Amino acid sequence: MKVKINNKNHKIKPSSELTVKEYTQYFDSLKDDSGNLEKLICYIVAITGLKYNHVADIDINETTIRRLFAYIGEIPQAKDMPESKEFYYKRTGKTLYQKSVNWRTIGVRKLLEERKTDDPLDQVVYLLAIYLSNDYDHQKIEEIYKELQDYNAVDVLSFVIFFFKKLYPGRNYDRSFLKMQPRKANTNTVKRLSK
Repeated sequence: MKVKINNKNHKIKPSSELTVKEYTQYFDSLKDDSGNLEKLICYIVAITGLKYNHVADIDINETTIRRLFAYIGEIPQAKDMPESKEFYYKRTGKTLYQKSVNWRTIGVRKLLEERKTDDPLDQVVYLLAIYLSNDYDHQKIEEIYKELQDYNAVDVLSFVIFFFKKLYPGRNYDRSFLKMQPRKANTNTVKRLSK
């Protein structure tokens, strides 16, 4: 589906096709009291890369808004993702299994302590990049991390949801919870992972 903004057509994709980067940007831009129109604007901003004020100025009628929401579909929270026990990495053609992830390695602990991030979703995607790298080379991990930003959000989140369970046991994993939990990967995080 296409939307005309500033005399240019922009393709809007359904939520099932969101990348990790778009998914993160969408939820980071939402406020707790966001209405439907603001949610739609945030979604268009995340998909198109346009600035919020350019999208907010467009004139959208009620029928178009309903059609867009029907086309986009529901955007699942992390807690609603079906958990996957494996992740297929396209670059190498290998599959990473949950049972093969070892939380107690010194290399993983060191990398987590060095990683400075305030976003738990960013943290778990980085953890996935560490495990996909098969070594502890920062450059390789960063390349994989950047590559994962273009992966389908549902594919990545359905696998990394078990990282959330390990890091935040007994908690709700929706984005509003995650946005309220600014944490750096630090020694406390490493202790939780070691349990």
